[in-house]
Amino acid sequence: MPDEITEVISKHQPINDIASLLAAVGDKLGVRVIGTKWTTGHNYAPEFLSSKDGYWLEIIRQPYATRASEELRAGNIFWTNFKDHEDGLRFASTFRHERFHLVRYEELCADTDNCLKGISDWLGEEIRNTELINPLGGKFHPTTSYQTQDGKSSPEAQDQTLAAVIGSLDLNRWRKTFTPKQMAFTNLAIDFYGLYEKEPTPLPATAHAYLKLFKIKTFRVVRGFILGLLKPFGLTLTRVRKEMSL
Repeated sequence: MPDEITEVISKHQPINDIASLLAAVGDKLGVRVIGTKWTTGHNYAPEFLSSKDGYWLEIIRQPYATRASEELRAGNIFWTNFKDHEDGLRFASTFRHERFHLVRYEELCADTDNCLKGISDWLGEEIRNTELINPLGGKFHPTTSYQTQDGKSSPEAQDQTLAAVIGSLDLNRWRKTFTPKQMAFTNLAIDFYGLYEKEPTPLPATAHAYLKLFKIKTFRVVRGFILGLLKPFGLTLTRVRKEMSL
């Protein structure tokens, strides 16, 4: 079967029509619905939905929880990460298409059956709430940022104490690691576009966030000025990791 799937992919035209490609793979496998993360970039949505086979399910998550997860997993987060996150929320709040469906992660976890019913009605295919299966064929236990922060994201590294179903994770787990200062900066850095409410933060945390934002914007202005001076000479600036040696 893997060879047959490879053949379907290699012969598919046009190769950039991912929606019809997945439909062809589904026909070969005998399944009516195939999901993929190939199209995780929302800028591809209009192109993807130009195919009659394409359905775009956009799942958004509480911004504080997303930032807490990324910072726990990756450490320092760059300004561009905040702007990319904001752009994703902008897309979710403004994009419209009959084959586009928006779901909040919190609703999916807290009211899974009703949420899946809404997805089923939109998709025209029944999506049932069943035990999740990992790529190795065993149960898929949720993997949190606590597992992935050390590079442990394989099925073997999953939390076996959690049930292999949607909604088994604590939706407020981000509060254990996300500080008021981080929350205040997220409030300033990201427009939630009305999708979620922003929580108030203590005055010291808010003041710290304004100072941090001022430093970032000042740095970007100075960096842009220096880059403009260097460009005629074919030079640029880059950041070298501390552990790197020349």
